[in-house]
Amino acid sequence: MEDQTQSDWLIDQLYDDLGTGIFLSKFEGIKNFQPEVTYNYCQDLAKMLDALAYKWVPVNIVKNYKDLLNKPCNMTCNGSCIEYGCICHPEKNICV
Repeated sequence: MEDQTQSDWLIDQLYDDLGTGIFLSKFEGIKNFQPEVTYNYCQDLAKMLDALAYKWVPVNIVKNYKDLLNKPCNMTCNGSCIEYGCICHPEKNICV
């Protein structure tokens, strides 16, 4: 399970700050979103979902999780993606 949260997003974050979790399913390769979660809960969800990769996007970066949906993601990657709503598939090296 790969955490693709940008480390600078975690600086100055409080324990109860909210954001959106993005999870890449290990089996289907499908991306799922969970709005209004803390970073710690995002980590817990990733474990429960047995996610291949996950990312937490804090609300001070993207206020409305709907803004993360339907972003163009089909570019190559190496551990992270430029678009906030995309996640790097670690086995295929492509943003989804």
